[in-house]
Amino acid sequence: MNLADRGPLTMTDLSETLGVPLSTATRMVERLIDKGLAIRSRIEDDRRVVRVDLSAEGNRLQQTFLEQRRAAGRVMLAPLTHGEREIFIELMTKITRPRSEE
Repeated sequence: MNLADRGPLTMTDLSETLGVPLSTATRMVERLIDKGLAIRSRIEDDRRVVRVDLSAEGNRLQQTFLEQRRAAGRVMLAPLTHGEREIFIELMTKITRPRSEE
């Protein structure tokens, strides 16, 4: 989730980060707000600018998700030896590296 990774974002920055139109980002944020997972605020210098961030519940849910993902990773890697894990991680890093870094 971009909000968890980058902290508060303006709606414009969020839509650009997600690569979606502002109207789509707005609908997505509305759903998160309705579920109590995000909060919206205005920037004092320019009240027209809307900033969005995760709520306390959104942060808690994000932490739970990350913990579960780490636990799943540990279970998947458990059958591998230490050396095999190192090779696996090296290969996964290579596979997921953006092509521009080669």
